[in-house]
Amino acid sequence: MKDYFPGTSRSTLIELGQNACMVIKTQGSVLDAMLAIANDPSFRGMEEAVGYTFGTAVPVFCPQYQDEVDAIIAS
Repeated sequence: MKDYFPGTSRSTLIELGQNACMVIKTQGSVLDAMLAIANDPSFRGMEEAVGYTFGTAVPVFCPQYQDEVDAIIAS
């Protein structure tokens, strides 16, 4: 994830991953969570980083959503 967030500390990256899982829980699905963040003006131009963040966060912090991530990648 350091490629997308250069200069970011390890603890901040961990927090970002954990927050991604919280957004999934709040939004109800991985796709809805990704869309909510990608549509946030503060992430404009970082759509690829949003997808990558969820793709790396889910297996580590909330593996119960892995099937959803796999389905999104396959489509």
